[in-house]
Amino acid sequence: MEHLAHYPMGVGGRYGWNIREKRLDMMTRRNYKKEYQQQKKRGDTKGQLERQKARRLLDKNGVNRKGKDIHHKKSINKGGKSNMNNLKLRNRSANRRDNKR
Repeated sequence: MEHLAHYPMGVGGRYGWNIREKRLDMMTRRNYKKEYQQQKKRGDTKGQLERQKARRLLDKNGVNRKGKDIHHKKSINKGGKSNMNNLKLRNRSANRRDNKR
């Protein structure tokens, strides 16, 4: 199990990482519901859920989005939704440059 020692904290998917023993701790499962509730309480989820929905939609349709950003033609903060008619892939630098305006 020594080969797993190079992973940083937090890596391990559904399982916790036990640094002292340098192994995956199969007894510690990640509590996604609790994390989501904490995100909602902090207000992190406003546009995040729409952006996540867009990523999942493109992945489901088999779109290769490597190196690209997902652009919402009508922005999320102006009421745009994550459907295929409102999404397109753009170069990262161009999309982020336009979003600063």
